Amino acid sequence: FVMTPLNSFSLSSRPIVLNTDGIIDIEIEKSRTKEVALVVDGQSPIELTFDDHIKISMIEEKVKLVFCSTKKFYSALRSKLNWSGGPHA
Repeated sequence: FVMTPLNSFSLSSRPIVLNTDGIIDIEIEKSRTKEVALVVDGQSPIELTFDDHIKISMIEEKVKLVFCSTKKFYSALRSKLNWSGGPHA
């Protein structure tokens, strides 16, 4: 599976490709001097301490996030952007 950072403030953030049964285990360093927070899908931040562990794995269920028929998509674009449809319009 692929874990992708969304809306990252860093240009060096890249997707990570993992085996489908892979697990990412994140442990907060004891020597950490700044606060650490976890934010998932725009939810309120969860403050973490040095003894916290975060495990990330692939979910078994499949989720369909978006469905858009091509015809309706371009009709909506044409309407919202006030396109008339012709190249010289």
